[in-house]
Amino acid sequence: MAKNNFNLASRNMTKAVGFALRRSASCGAISIASMATHRRRWARFGQFLKARSIRWLEDITSQLVREFGEEVADLELSPAYAQNLISTVNTVMDLVTHGRWESVSPIACGVPNRTHVRHVPPSGFDHGCIEITIAALSKLGYGRAACVVCLARELGLRLKEAALLDARAALAQARVARTVTIDKGSKGGFGRDVPIRNHRQLEALERAAIQQGEHFSLTPAHITWAQFRDGELREARSILKACGISKYHDLRSAYACERYKELTSFDAPVFGAPTEDRDLDRRARETIAIELGHKRVDVTNCYLGGRGK
Repeated sequence: MAKNNFNLASRNMTKAVGFALRRSASCGAISIASMATHRRRWARFGQFLKARSIRWLEDITSQLVREFGEEVADLELSPAYAQNLISTVNTVMDLVTHGRWESVSPIACGVPNRTHVRHVPPSGFDHGCIEITIAALSKLGYGRAACVVCLARELGLRLKEAALLDARAALAQARVARTVTIDKGSKGGFGRDVPIRNHRQLEALERAAIQQGEHFSLTPAHITWAQFRDGELREARSILKACGISKYHDLRSAYACERYKELTSFDAPVFGAPTEDRDLDRRARETIAIELGHKRVDVTNCYLGGRGK
């Protein structure tokens, strides 16, 4: 069957989507403001599709949207914005298929809700699982993704922070100052210092420093961060899952839970342990929030679980 973007008067997907939204606005189904908002949000999904050489609306599947949602979850955007990105895809696909589209839930993609409290321990907490994952990635030629996994798990870095870290400079700083300054790719542009506490962190930096070579980051010199994200890091996701790690972002939660145990001597609440000392719990959360690059302590609920009663 020939593909034609559902007869939307254009062989260009972006233009076809714009036409569908204008048609919906003209009949009062959505407002003019909503039309403009959906077009902006769709542009991000459009970049995702372009990286996969998807040219036709007919080729968009629920599985593809779930993969997009998983990438959005890993980028640690605000829950509201992440949910809205997926909501726009559902809205547009419902329009172009005349109600035949099966909506994809943001929660099913790993996107937290606005008051998310983690109830399931993070995958990747066990260091043996990390070693297996690194070996599998390296064997298949994903050495840079393996380094990103190490940095996310051992230093609690976001995906973009790990990809843009100058590991050679960070390693030199770690050996002298026992901290690493994270300032590239950070959320909101706010830098922070992550303490160096053990040999695994130094080994993660050493591995990354070797992998990046003479370049200034793990992102290959000939491509952009976005291309690295949509290339090797995306392709490596299936290997992470096969090794028991649900997504890159879970590694930050694993880091947080490990730090909680170091700071309090108790397992993080997400493991089912009661909060023994609320003052100690609060102080640990304040420290972890800073190390993860968050300003608010309540954000730690999505890494550690709630404080309980």
